Amino acid sequence: MQNDRSKERQQRKQEELKVKRYYRLLICAMLALSILFSFTWSSAEVTVNKTGFPITSEKITLTVLFPRLPVHGDFDQMWFVKAIEEKTNIHLEFIGVDSEGFDEKKNLVLASGDYPDLFFNGITRSDEAIYGPQGIFVNLAPYIEEYAPNAKAMFEKYSEVRKTFTFPDGSLYAMPGFIDVYRYVTANNVYINEQWVTNLGYEMPKNLDELYEVLKAMKSGDPNGNGENDEIPVSTRYGTEFDTFILSALGYVNTRDDVIDGKYVYVPAQEEYKEYLTFMNKLYNEKILDPEYFTQTAEQLSAKTASGLVGMGATQPHMTIADENIWRQYTIIPAITSDANQTPMGPRNSNYESPAMIVTDKCKYPEAAVRLCDFFYSQEGSRMVRGGPEYGTWDGDGGWEILSDTEIKLHTGDYTSFWNFRATQTPLNLPYFCGEDVMFITVAGDAKNTWFSEQIEKSNNVACARFGYPAASYSEDEIAELSAFIDMDNYVAQMDAQFITGEISIEDGWDNYISTLKNMNLDRMVEIKQAAYDRWNSVD
Repeated sequence: MQNDRSKERQQRKQEELKVKRYYRLLICAMLALSILFSFTWSSAEVTVNKTGFPITSEKITLTVLFPRLPVHGDFDQMWFVKAIEEKTNIHLEFIGVDSEGFDEKKNLVLASGDYPDLFFNGITRSDEAIYGPQGIFVNLAPYIEEYAPNAKAMFEKYSEVRKTFTFPDGSLYAMPGFIDVYRYVTANNVYINEQWVTNLGYEMPKNLDELYEVLKAMKSGDPNGNGENDEIPVSTRYGTEFDTFILSALGYVNTRDDVIDGKYVYVPAQEEYKEYLTFMNKLYNEKILDPEYFTQTAEQLSAKTASGLVGMGATQPHMTIADENIWRQYTIIPAITSDANQTPMGPRNSNYESPAMIVTDKCKYPEAAVRLCDFFYSQEGSRMVRGGPEYGTWDGDGGWEILSDTEIKLHTGDYTSFWNFRATQTPLNLPYFCGEDVMFITVAGDAKNTWFSEQIEKSNNVACARFGYPAASYSEDEIAELSAFIDMDNYVAQMDAQFITGEISIEDGWDNYISTLKNMNLDRMVEIKQAAYDRWNSVD
């Protein structure tokens, strides 16, 4: 009897232990679910607002690999980073890499998979073509309609930009900087000493023949009036704006790639290129063109320009010559024509700048990144990106101060220039809208920049600027195939030097030159670039 009671008590204890274990397990399970649910809920509660500010309901951090300039300060201490976080709830964690080593670092992180949420600069069109289709770069096209009204409006307005950044399948991996400023329309500004032209009794040349006569007179006519034969009629470097200026007179706005009536042309293989070489050879032989045209460094050219003894060139005299009375003698020469081409023309800049936002698949909030970029396109955002803080609106010293519609005062604080001030307060090279408003802040207070704008308007080159071959997109296979044609461009450069210096006669060597280009598979290169242009042009 007593044994029976003992067994019953043991059974009850065992049952009680089972119940306690059950409840302990239940409580542990509920606690685990609670923690998991809490984590999921806390992540889910970060919402991205389609309009208004802040952009996100809770603070988020987006990492950015960024090419650091020597003038940049500590990104974490920048006014820009703090101000953006305060307004948007987005903290940008910049990982600065020296600009000279950025490409190597970029390629390394993309290959290893250890890349950031965003890139704001340093990504090439080839990178887009390779990493976009792989899904490493996020297709931003679906987000623009819903989260980026400024970007949508600008892509609609600037069709050339839309065509350039949209792939044939409709994907768009980069949001660029947009630009619409009168002074930046022309891409080929060549300067001539207008006072010398007047002193020699000439008017501004309108075609190649008149230009030759003016430059020839500069060689022997002592236009600076010092009694010495010290003038250099043309000083420039091979492959720069002067070359394009001469080719534009012959109907092409690029020294290599152009589009004529919807057809891609490799300019060095055209008959007009022979005329270009002949004209340059004449200038070289008569010592009108600087004999160091092929060999001088940018520093050597700058020193010659600074002397005030150069009659014509592409180096900006107002940024190089110390004496204002001398640099003001120069002007931007208007586009000229030739017997081969009666239409004044020159290369036109695209309405975009290279800094572009790339969002990678590491980013948890791509819509927030797109909204942030769209804010950069606004007047307020663009001013923040390029101008830094407005004077008196922050707790530091310095900034821009608009006094009237035509007058601005720039406060540099303790810095040597307004540029240095801005570069310590903002990364600068981010996507933004470069319009007249931003240009007013960044250049209106500078007399030299004002002079430059006046020369652009005086030249009327904006009216005759045209687009050449665009930055068309290529497939990975096309990129690999085109890399072989670098040898063709190198061959052209080699032959340019021999033709222009007279080492090889243009008349005797031209046919063999064209034959060599064809043997280097010129027709295939033209085929690839034409196909890329057709795809570019097919984008709605």
